[in-house]
Amino acid sequence: MTYNDYLDLVDWTGRAIHPKKREAIPQHQPKILSRIGMDAEQFIQYAHRFLKEFSSAVGKPQKLVELCAQRHTRYVRGVQAARRLFDQKAA
Repeated sequence: MTYNDYLDLVDWTGRAIHPKKREAIPQHQPKILSRIGMDAEQFIQYAHRFLKEFSSAVGKPQKLVELCAQRHTRYVRGVQAARRLFDQKAA
């Protein structure tokens, strides 16, 4: 199984509706990597550092700043990593 196949399987499982499952990813939602603005290759290259650099949220820097405002906090782990990761893609 390729990593892309694995990600597709995880996405499919998250969208599956089952009576013993509390919730499911809505069908209209884009796939997770699209939602956070990454492609599979970029994610694979970064995966070994992911949990060290991000904590409870992953996304573009502006989205992490917005999350801080929603949570009424001044800091969320991963803003610098998001700048490196997502600014790379924009360049």
